[in-house]
Amino acid sequence: MFSLAFFEDHTDFPFRLLLTAVAWAAGLVCALYGLRQFHRRRRALLSANDDPTAWESPSAPAVVVAVFSGMIALMVLYAVVSHQTFHTHKPVAVGGGR
Repeated sequence: MFSLAFFEDHTDFPFRLLLTAVAWAAGLVCALYGLRQFHRRRRALLSANDDPTAWESPSAPAVVVAVFSGMIALMVLYAVVSHQTFHTHKPVAVGGGR
């Protein structure tokens, strides 16, 4: 999302808003999943549950990495397809700029 701020929009490429919405949705889903896992593990600790199936999710780290890697790939693909150029903001001189 913040990385889209570094792309200079030369055209009216229609997918910038869609990519931003998908990136926010993916981040929110990952955050909510992490919160769910936290509460599952907390509940297992408080109930002294020794069964790892109640609190362990062995594929979860791979899913989170896949989601974030996919978002990075989508942003790079967006930059290539829409012919974006990378730019940084030039510093503004304070007090007259001499």
